[in-house]
Amino acid sequence: MKDYIKILRNKFEKHKIDGYVIPKNDDYFTEYSKINRLKIISNFSGSAGLAVILKNKNYLFTDGRYTIQSQVESGKNFKIYGFEKLINCNLFKDLTLGIDPKLFTNSQVKKFFLKNNRVKYIYKNLIDEIKKQKEESNIPFFSLNKNIVGESIKSKIYKITKYLKKKKIRLYFYKCARKCCLDIKYKGWRQSK
Repeated sequence: MKDYIKILRNKFEKHKIDGYVIPKNDDYFTEYSKINRLKIISNFSGSAGLAVILKNKNYLFTDGRYTIQSQVESGKNFKIYGFEKLINCNLFKDLTLGIDPKLFTNSQVKKFFLKNNRVKYIYKNLIDEIKKQKEESNIPFFSLNKNIVGESIKSKIYKITKYLKKKKIRLYFYKCARKCCLDIKYKGWRQSK
């Protein structure tokens, strides 16, 4: 972890930044990201957190569930604070903070960083440059037996397709896989009534 922080800091001059912000979420804003950039840089394994690495200090922001865990996993190298300290953060001021714009919403940038600091978008994630991680692709897609779930995949897809055509819906976006499963189950149940 210390080596990664040192390598990251060595990139600050090239990008003309005073610090770099690493959230837990991935490009799709899920907390269960395959590439856990926050763990790489801070050793923190909780599902909610954000690190700010500056030239001479490291901050880790988490919620109350992770007070003890964050101290154990990251306390030697990071000052630990609750997320409430991040809003209009004044722990560090007049700095240029690098962020990967794919990992933040505009409102997050405004709320957390722009009151007392400047933000510079860095489109190639610096943590990804430091540590190349293989995405696990060896996990096979599988389906459960019709006897277990009560309906075949073909039947479910047919019902969804029929429903979307009937309602003239050309595109339906699911942000969360759990929502997708629940929605398919619910719509399938609702149409069978």
